[in-house]
Amino acid sequence: MLNSHSKALACASGSPLFYGSFMLKIGNVRALFRSGWWGLLFILLLLNNSPIWAQCGFSGLNANYCTTDAAVTLYETTTGGTFSGPGVSGNTFDPAVAGPGTHSIDYVNYDVYTVNTTGTYNPFVSTILWTKVPSSFGGDLQNQDDDLSPAVSIGFTFNFFGTDYTDIYISSNGNVAFTAYAESIFWNTSIPAPESPNNMIAVMRTDLDPNVTTTDRIKYRVEGTAPNRVFILFYEDVERFGTGTGDIVNVQLKLFETTNVIEIHTTENSASVASETTLQGVENATGSIGYTVPGRNDEFWTATNDFVAFIPCTDSQLVTVNEQPVADAGAGGNVCGKDAGNPFTFTGVSSVGAGTWTQQSGPGVSNFTDNTSATTTVTVDTYGTYVYRWTEVNGGCSDYDEVTVTFYEPTVADAGPATAEECDLDIALGGIQSIPGSTASWSVVGGNPADITFSSTTIFNPTATSTAYGTYTFRLTETNGNCSSTDDITVTFTEQPVADAGAGGNVCGKDAGNPFTFTGVSSTGTGTWTQQSGPGVSNFTDNTSATT
Repeated sequence: MLNSHSKALACASGSPLFYGSFMLKIGNVRALFRSGWWGLLFILLLLNNSPIWAQCGFSGLNANYCTTDAAVTLYETTTGGTFSGPGVSGNTFDPAVAGPGTHSIDYVNYDVYTVNTTGTYNPFVSTILWTKVPSSFGGDLQNQDDDLSPAVSIGFTFNFFGTDYTDIYISSNGNVAFTAYAESIFWNTSIPAPESPNNMIAVMRTDLDPNVTTTDRIKYRVEGTAPNRVFILFYEDVERFGTGTGDIVNVQLKLFETTNVIEIHTTENSASVASETTLQGVENATGSIGYTVPGRNDEFWTATNDFVAFIPCTDSQLVTVNEQPVADAGAGGNVCGKDAGNPFTFTGVSSVGAGTWTQQSGPGVSNFTDNTSATTTVTVDTYGTYVYRWTEVNGGCSDYDEVTVTFYEPTVADAGPATAEECDLDIALGGIQSIPGSTASWSVVGGNPADITFSSTTIFNPTATSTAYGTYTFRLTETNGNCSSTDDITVTFTEQPVADAGAGGNVCGKDAGNPFTFTGVSSTGTGTWTQQSGPGVSNFTDNTSATT
């Protein structure tokens, strides 16, 4: 719905001042816009049929962050406000800058007030210890018509539309202002409007005449202790001007220290004729922004036991920043064996938060001594390779690191027979592999290693060749991961004899007087003559001599 109208005012120079206004209604939101040659846009936001008219706050902030999380953007419900708090820069929040801890992120928009009519009507009740508001003419304001008081101390610092004040100026016509203005005659005004009065709270702005009776009162007091004091202004039974109806206003204004909340408690606003309009609301210093209750913007209305609050737009949200863990699982490794007698000791390093070891892969079941200790031990029931994860959690922040540990089956090296003799300079060794996948390594541990050449030192059954006859000890080392064992074989290389018995012959006779002399030739080793056949018994002079 769009309503529009225009009107002309006379400015100081006498030339007409034209400006237009229009009402835009979208759903329950009603906005009054004013503009003119001065180039300002005046906005009043109202929500019809709702106890709260202005929305305030911000979004974009989660409850928990890690110190390594990226900065986030904070979004205002309104515009023009400011954010503050640890880690805040402009409209961004950076967890790394804020640092670990729980922080309050605060938002304030000094140009926005929430209008609330759902509170409790609760005027301050006392007949004593009030202070009469002074008049600019001397005496009391309650005895003057169309007058603005001199500065009255609030008793504490009060923020209104973003500016701190310690004094207010009180009008006999039901409003207060934070800057002085001239009021020698009453005039109707709605808000927002550039015309005076501005920078004001219209408690119950209407044409009042405190001078008409001696029973009305305009008085104030300060209650409470810092930082929670309350300034209370009381228009008590003040009559409207010149109506002859006896219509009165009985209303209290409360200004709250620290929160800067404005409350208006109306005991009575009586009016009998249409001309008895009343303005209730707040307006900034330039008259560009104002807030009021629907139907009370210099309109005819009445009320009893009524509550209205104008609440500055502030919002605070708590955020917890947790230090980001940096998991360090240490180094992996190898273990020779399994079960309880063969543990692996982790070398993890704790950073922050709670850490836990878990098995990520592996052929068997792992048993941790204490899975919450970075330097605990673990055993397994099955040989193989395992991956272990060290996970650290601090609040909602986590990190992990992994290590690989292999548990190897022990080997039982077998080099073959303990001893061997070879009638040449080559021997085929016969080592036996005890574990599939293990490796072999042959070495010379007895005799001159320079004499020996292996066809391969890394297979289980190589050929060993010697350049000299003699006795040598060979060692087989079988390795499986970090498991190894050894076994030795002693080999004697012996030169092959070439027997030469010489020539045979004939002997005439027998017995001791008729010997046969052999013509054999010794080669190497020990020779022995033996009778292989014949009808009788042979007697050798020296059966170990080739020429016996």
